[in-house]
Amino acid sequence: MVFGEIPAHDALQVDHTGSYSYLSNGWATAKGYQQYAKLKPLKGVADYEIYRNSPKSVAEEDLLTSIVIPVKS
Repeated sequence: MVFGEIPAHDALQVDHTGSYSYLSNGWATAKGYQQYAKLKPLKGVADYEIYRNSPKSVAEEDLLTSIVIPVKS
């Protein structure tokens, strides 16, 4: 786990519901939409995931993960 601050930025966000095993589908959707919409990546800020809940507190099918791709304004 990494702790720190991320500078304010615009981003494309895709929310994935379900098992972490299928997160690659969410990433493929996000990257595909980024290309379709011609959104340029924001240099210096890496793509990241936000885990909105935990496997300890919800069933696997209810896990919620936000996939975030920083983009230029």
